Amino acid sequence: MLLSSILGATVGLLLAFPPLKTDAEFRAAMERGDVEKMSRVVQQMSSSAYLVGLTLQKAVTDGNQPVSDGLNNYLNDNYPRDMYGWRVRYAKPWATPTEKALAIQKMRALDPYNPEIPQS
Repeated sequence: MLLSSILGATVGLLLAFPPLKTDAEFRAAMERGDVEKMSRVVQQMSSSAYLVGLTLQKAVTDGNQPVSDGLNNYLNDNYPRDMYGWRVRYAKPWATPTEKALAIQKMRALDPYNPEIPQS
């Protein structure tokens, strides 16, 4: 009984450590305002769409086009059902007409009855 409790606690700690480490690294980078470091952290396996979205928002707000484009592609490729990535792809000032059309198509597929999504 004691051995199984110790084994269970050890497995639990091993599973919980990577997301905790990622969150701590992300918080430290966010407090410094280091978008480059935030971008590296969110591309780790234990990250989430939420952290990628926060980093993308910071990069777009700062006008950091290379980082924001990379993060936008990462978010859309790895979390295709995340609406925020498609909204950013449509709204960013340097989006091409092809990117905007793709973003509208994906947003319509995700939320077909949303009147806030542009028609074309």
